[in-house]
Amino acid sequence: MKRLIIILVGCLFWALLGCGDQGTAPEPTGDDQELPAEVDEALSQFAPPEDEPISDIDLSYLDPFPFKTIDNCDIYSVTFLWGDFVNFGVPEIEPTDWSGTLSVNAVAVVHPKFTIDFEPGEDSLLASDRPSLSAWVSQTSGDFDGISFLVFMRRDIQYFAPPMLTFETPEFKISFGFDELVRLFAWYPVDDKGGVAVLSRLVWQNACRGGLIDGKWIKSELWSGEGRIEGTWYDRSGEAIGLMSGQFWTNNDYTREYA
Repeated sequence: MKRLIIILVGCLFWALLGCGDQGTAPEPTGDDQELPAEVDEALSQFAPPEDEPISDIDLSYLDPFPFKTIDNCDIYSVTFLWGDFVNFGVPEIEPTDWSGTLSVNAVAVVHPKFTIDFEPGEDSLLASDRPSLSAWVSQTSGDFDGISFLVFMRRDIQYFAPPMLTFETPEFKISFGFDELVRLFAWYPVDDKGGVAVLSRLVWQNACRGGLIDGKWIKSELWSGEGRIEGTWYDRSGEAIGLMSGQFWTNNDYTREYA
């Protein structure tokens, strides 16, 4: 019986994965210019690891937002670094103002997961009454700052124009389509002193509703290899969203199936 349960759990797991339409990740895109070694090293050091699972991300802060973010959204991990990467540690006469915003022109949540090298009293996140916009104050002088974001993009809405993610500061502005953000590793020089680096990847593609299934196997007779399945499907907030039922049996060659 334990073996049968393991088989069912495995089949359900692969069935839920099959709801997605995500295929092989595309090749990295972005600026054709090769990243300077200092920029590559900074992104490798400060951006979240590529194999970080979505289950390791604390999503408790999403409760106030007006839609079921996980059930209806794709999630992107997007890290921006800006400033001087080459002359690191050499103060400039005048600091550079990198205060700005990251926003989506659609139903989305832009969440700053953590700041990078922000200095108290000089750099800070700003409050925003728009879930689709994050704002900050940042100044660099012979160094760089940055922010790593989670961007939750509502996928069940049709738009006349493709939604865009826009990074905007006094020094530099750029917009990305979400197809670019599936995998992006790019460097955009602003002047001879520095520029903007970005690393983005799709960490969760939700093409169908997910959650947990809680149920039981009920044998027709104690020693039989057949019976019925009864269960309840719960969404990620713990609410029941459906029922499941079926039959299981043992074939003549002792293989087991259910439907």
